[in-house]
Amino acid sequence: MKDANAPYPDAYWFSFPGSCPLQPWILKTPACRAQTRSGLCEPGETPDGVACTFAYNILGFLPLDDLVGISRTLNNATNKPFANFSEFCRFGHVEFDATDEGDVVQSLPFWTNPQDVRYNNLRTQQVLTAYRRLASPDGTSSQIDPRLRAKMQPLPSIQELRDSNPPCYMTVPMCSQAKFGCRRETYAQICRVCVQEEAGCVVTPSTFEFPELGTMENEAVDASAATSLWMSWWWMTPWTLLCVYY
Repeated sequence: MKDANAPYPDAYWFSFPGSCPLQPWILKTPACRAQTRSGLCEPGETPDGVACTFAYNILGFLPLDDLVGISRTLNNATNKPFANFSEFCRFGHVEFDATDEGDVVQSLPFWTNPQDVRYNNLRTQQVLTAYRRLASPDGTSSQIDPRLRAKMQPLPSIQELRDSNPPCYMTVPMCSQAKFGCRRETYAQICRVCVQEEAGCVVTPSTFEFPELGTMENEAVDASAATSLWMSWWWMTPWTLLCVYY
């Protein structure tokens, strides 16, 4: 994803289908939902590409008030840090304001130079660092009940994610044919084709054959309700989710 007003490196949008994916929301009838595979798996259910196609685990969340510094900014009226974003606004403060053309009117220091890739990369690293600190045994936040914070799980490393995911050749046809294999990269675990031998590149075993995917055989499902089977090969990547919220 590339956005001139917010150019973040290695940023990707993902779209995952639910049941009855080819119909608008108001036409997702119970009958249509029953005739197509589900998208999101039930908690604890493993995706198989038939009953459901993807799953994710929520590790924890990071209050944006903490991240951008609102909860550390002194409220001169109370002589205490602002309790939250709402109080911050009630006293006339602004977190971020920019024109439609991208010109910044005013902002907190955290949002300095929003159109600079280097600054945006630093912001991304700050999110990761802040969550690691919050999820550590000594982590604290005025925004979160300590009992809830204690249940947060640590953020896995990129290598740990790579080790827990299936090899790219099992899910991406191009990778199954790549001479030097493919390598999963970043927290998005996107598969990159390797152009030479390097660490992390997994070559397709000689015994592996990428399956030919046919069409779904179900006479009760017409063309408008059918789900493309290519999606069944994206279920295999386990996802973890870190939320940043107001």
